Amino acid sequence: MRKNYTAVAMGVIMGLLCSVSCPASDLSDYLDAAKNVFSSFIAGENSAAAASSAAASGTDAAAAGASSAAASGTDAAAASASSAAASGTDAAAASATSAAVSGADAAAGSAAAASGDDLSLGLITDDGQWYYFSGDDGSGGDQGTSGTGTVIPDAAASAGSDGLMSAACAQAYLDVLERCRERILLYDWQNTWSRYSFDDRAGAETELRPVALADVCGDSTPELIFAAARLHQYEYSWMATSADLYVYGFDGTKAVQLLRTDIDYLAGGGFRYVLFQRAGSRNLWLYSSCGDENWTVSFTEYVQSGQSLVVNEVWQENTWPDYDYGMMAEYLHNGAPLDQWSYETAKSGIIQSMETLLLYNWADDEQLCGKVLTMSPQSMTFRGALEKLSAYAGKPQQDPIEILKEVPDEFFFSSGAGAWECDLTLKDDGSFTGQYHDSDADVVYVCSFHGNFGDFRKIDENTYSMRLENLYYDRAAGEEWTDAGGLRYISSDAYGIYGGDLFYLYLPGHPTESLPEGFLSWAAMYMSGYSSTGGDTPYVLSIYGLYNSAGQEGFGTSIHDILQKAWNAGEEASYAAEGSGAGGQENPQALQNSQPVPVQNSQPAPVQNVQPAPVQNVQSAPQLLPFSSERYLTGADIAGFNADQLQTAINEIYARHGYIFRTPEILDYFRQYDWYLPSVADASQVYSSCSDVERANIEFLSAALG
Repeated sequence: MRKNYTAVAMGVIMGLLCSVSCPASDLSDYLDAAKNVFSSFIAGENSAAAASSAAASGTDAAAAGASSAAASGTDAAAASASSAAASGTDAAAASATSAAVSGADAAAGSAAAASGDDLSLGLITDDGQWYYFSGDDGSGGDQGTSGTGTVIPDAAASAGSDGLMSAACAQAYLDVLERCRERILLYDWQNTWSRYSFDDRAGAETELRPVALADVCGDSTPELIFAAARLHQYEYSWMATSADLYVYGFDGTKAVQLLRTDIDYLAGGGFRYVLFQRAGSRNLWLYSSCGDENWTVSFTEYVQSGQSLVVNEVWQENTWPDYDYGMMAEYLHNGAPLDQWSYETAKSGIIQSMETLLLYNWADDEQLCGKVLTMSPQSMTFRGALEKLSAYAGKPQQDPIEILKEVPDEFFFSSGAGAWECDLTLKDDGSFTGQYHDSDADVVYVCSFHGNFGDFRKIDENTYSMRLENLYYDRAAGEEWTDAGGLRYISSDAYGIYGGDLFYLYLPGHPTESLPEGFLSWAAMYMSGYSSTGGDTPYVLSIYGLYNSAGQEGFGTSIHDILQKAWNAGEEASYAAEGSGAGGQENPQALQNSQPVPVQNSQPAPVQNVQPAPVQNVQSAPQLLPFSSERYLTGADIAGFNADQLQTAINEIYARHGYIFRTPEILDYFRQYDWYLPSVADASQVYSSCSDVERANIEFLSAALG
């Protein structure tokens, strides 16, 4: 792509080349001289000498001095005006004559030069060759053919700083974020790949940062920029496998959507993107790289047009395999073909002039990765953005208990196989009700309870703590009765709640790598089927979690409820899958999570404050077979054992590996031992971790049990 420099610059270079008679072999020396003179213009050094050189070559000296002043950071208007006065030309025309290496607007090129950023300079000689100079490392000599392109000037390039937004603007942006809360938090794969590419930036990729504030319209009022998941209807629920980029502005009374476009998705080889602004320009630039066998890389510029941001310029590279197992490629600028060298030169200029890093997840390009690592990202977490906007809006700091207004009411704690479950309904004031049930042959264990949490404290933006203040049972633990059908019931403790004091509330977006394993071992089942990163545990928490730290027991919310709420928020309903038949047309509701029918209370008055004291972790009884993990058992070892003792001996082996027993009585039995650390809910996982001796003894005891 041919670079359009100022008339004075071309005059200087051509004057140097034409004023000296020399053999072709010395051309490189004169090109070096031209490069040095031109660099003095860019750096603003020795402007007078540069101007006199321009005058010697037949170029207007005043225009040269004005161009030098503009490049060195002098007020552009004054420089262009003085140029017009000296040369008798229109000041506006003088100021409009410049361009950056990448073919971007004139202001971007001059500002990058003024800041000392690396600039790539070019020259077309009489033989039609393009000579390329690198502005910072002194290398040159790369050659290629030329190309041309037209760029819409960025009228906002000379705008001032972002400034402060008004309270009304901040409130309008808060309303947008609240409306899109679930979909922003459902975009939980932003850093799935980036942590491996940008791992030198410690901490930046350990949390989701899908929100930014930046002035992209040049009105000194920041625009709201964020990425949010797009939902797709799938049978009787929804999936979030792609994400959109949103940009909102403020028109003085309300938030206005300026842009909505694809930015990320989970398919094929994935999608890499970097959203940024260039030096001297407010315009948005989006680097995107996506594909599998066929790959597309593009740099897209968006400019303001009325109340929208529209595409102004696109540099694109498409690659695909050929029949000889090689790779074919094409290069485009605004849809028109161009050569590889021109594309690479433009790309290099765009990357070098990056000034503000907004949102990103990863970049395939090595030069771009290196640039990103030198920049401080402007992105924020979702709740970090809420706090910042709340401060602008003049809102008081939130009382920690108010987080419960955001949290879903229903929490679940279960085995995952349907054998037992504890359902908790958590209200906005910290009070709760709940029911537990478990079935064992002809006996049903049940518990209907209520109580309240207090002492809410904010640990960090994704974590809150609270204390269990009261726990009441509708029936005392251990009470038995039989219904009309002969089914036997036993009232038990509130499994998952009883025995605990300190509880933690985890919010969506919490990095799972910093969550307790005791919580994840339970809560992962509520995230299954929606693991953005593959495997059993997503990169970040996609649900709300409640953790009993004493019992290492974890409650979770339903991801389907969160998806349904996001779908019902409004615009996502328009993305119902086409061709899905009646299911898609009916838009069926997600399955409702209902509590089990409570057992009728034969006692009119509830038993007050019967919170059981947690079992002390003291080894008060010997194990039945303490050596069953060390040697093979014999018949003599289990002589006289009844069925309960044989089962307990099997359980001892599982307990040594941290198995979380689903029956509360068995769980309480092993909690008396200081070596028992419940941490694994999957019995098959425990069995696979056992030694050959332990597996043989489990089989031996099981055979004896019959």
